[in-house]
Amino acid sequence: MANSRTFFHDRLVLLLLTINSFLLILITVSILFRLGDTAEGYIVQYRSNLGLDGYKVGGLNEILSFIPFAGIVYGFQLYLGMRMYHIRKRVTHIILLLTSLILVLTLIVSYSLLGLR
Repeated sequence: MANSRTFFHDRLVLLLLTINSFLLILITVSILFRLGDTAEGYIVQYRSNLGLDGYKVGGLNEILSFIPFAGIVYGFQLYLGMRMYHIRKRVTHIILLLTSLILVLTLIVSYSLLGLR
């Protein structure tokens, strides 16, 4: 309990957790609001080596899988951050920063794929 208490009292950790929480909510809301009623499906992959056939169409489940991915990444960074905090504080900060990068890239990729439909 003392380790988690000091973990949540670190100001940089709280800032990074707030940013990551905001990104998680932003990913969820942006995906759910951009879903439309398309009968032909969603573009879920682009392979540049295939030329004109580079776009692969998938269903709604492939697009919605970005939301659990972001949740799993967020939960894993929280678990790793709490476990590593008492060993090295800087490693925890790096883990939280890299999670921010992963969540921003998830937001960009999901936004781009939903914009292609």
